[in-house]
Amino acid sequence: MQAFLLQQLEVRIRPDATLDEDDLRSKMSERTRLLAMGMASNAFGTVNNVGLARGLTREAGALLLLDAVHYAPHFAIDVNALGVDFLLCSAYKFYGPHVGILYAREGLLEAYETDRLRTQDPRAPHRIETGTLNHAAIIGVRAAIDYMASLGTGATLRTQIVSAMEAIGCHERKIAATLHAELGAVKGLTLWGTPFTEVPRTPTLAFTLADRHATEVAASLAERAICTWDGHFYAIRPVEILGLLERGGVVRAGVSLYTSEEEAERLVQELRRIAAAP
Repeated sequence: MQAFLLQQLEVRIRPDATLDEDDLRSKMSERTRLLAMGMASNAFGTVNNVGLARGLTREAGALLLLDAVHYAPHFAIDVNALGVDFLLCSAYKFYGPHVGILYAREGLLEAYETDRLRTQDPRAPHRIETGTLNHAAIIGVRAAIDYMASLGTGATLRTQIVSAMEAIGCHERKIAATLHAELGAVKGLTLWGTPFTEVPRTPTLAFTLADRHATEVAASLAERAICTWDGHFYAIRPVEILGLLERGGVVRAGVSLYTSEEEAERLVQELRRIAAAP
């Protein structure tokens, strides 16, 4: 019997929290079987080069799996245009319930054995389910999709969703770009991730304040009714690589379709106050 050794390789990240594309190229080879990559970082808002990843996996004869959890709420996705083999996201990111979503290229699910109850249908797509489906939550996913579509225009559900996401994206990025510029001027505040002069980028801002723990900053903002989050947001490895874990990670502020310019300005004012406090 032939034995196979599985090896996981980690691609380096740059100081701006983007993937080191040269390192990615160097680690791809004919031995590569799967490249798993996030489309966008939920911690830093950076967006990865999917086109490069797709080209490299095709050259290597490998599968491409994309984690679109943070990308899906901000950009329309066309799996056929991406040429992706697997794509994952979750409806809670686009105003729905906590339900995971998996896209798989036709025929791929049947090629792999999966964990499931014996009573579950072994055919795709049911073969990835452990047991009875969460029907109530699935209905909630459809409701979230219909809500998004209601904000757009067009003759089909697809065109309505794309239209809505383009409008929402313009709103989000306008506020986030202004917020990024103003936060960059706050004394002692460091912004992590790429600037908003680079596109695409999600409207998620991660920052640290000199000599202050991230939890302290988030708690101080919460006292003024400003909701942010501190920590690593499950993106523990990049936060660790950037040397931020000991400081409590980063403080994250996100802009969404319901965020107003006034709320963004309040955040800037409060951070100025925190930064100036002894």
